[in-house]
Amino acid sequence: MRSFVRLQNGVSELRRRHDERGATSVEYGLMLGLIAIGCITAFTFFGRAIRAAFNRTSNAIDAAVESSAS
Repeated sequence: MRSFVRLQNGVSELRRRHDERGATSVEYGLMLGLIAIGCITAFTFFGRAIRAAFNRTSNAIDAAVESSAS
């Protein structure tokens, strides 16, 4: 009878661990999704500002090169 109780406790422990792994992977999936949404939002927002800064720098370099070539 004792070995049956031990076996039953072992099976219960394995099921509990398996259930926690499933919940953990779901939590990691949700966190990954939220991080991806945050990155896409940040890249979109800052991408426009960075593109504008590069365009201003490029225009300033082009103007400097044209004025020194003349």
